[in-house]
Amino acid sequence: MVALNFKSQFASDVITRKKRQSIRGRKIKVGENIQLCTGQRTKACKKLVQTDPICVSCRPIIIARNYVKIDGEGLSFGARRNLALSDGFVSIYEFLDFFCPTPDDVFEGFLIKWGWA
Repeated sequence: MVALNFKSQFASDVITRKKRQSIRGRKIKVGENIQLCTGQRTKACKKLVQTDPICVSCRPIIIARNYVKIDGEGLSFGARRNLALSDGFVSIYEFLDFFCPTPDDVFEGFLIKWGWA
């Protein structure tokens, strides 16, 4: 089992199951149970959902200011926008500021999606 910690800005979307994905620097095995938490490593740590979801996909993702690639395929602007909204951001610009704070930054990680049996 793996635990994913979420900033408070994403917690309500995780609780309501609006957010069913996360972009992380580490890979998770498909089929693995995931604990969704907030406040890890603090006294305020808590699980966000009682029933742990299962990882249904884990795909390589690269995020830069002018492109996003999943499994090596570039996404259109509309697809990048949809990805940002699905990940809990208000806009593609907020998403890019989060993952690429400076113009030269490139984030490489994994797009993890989960579901319940």
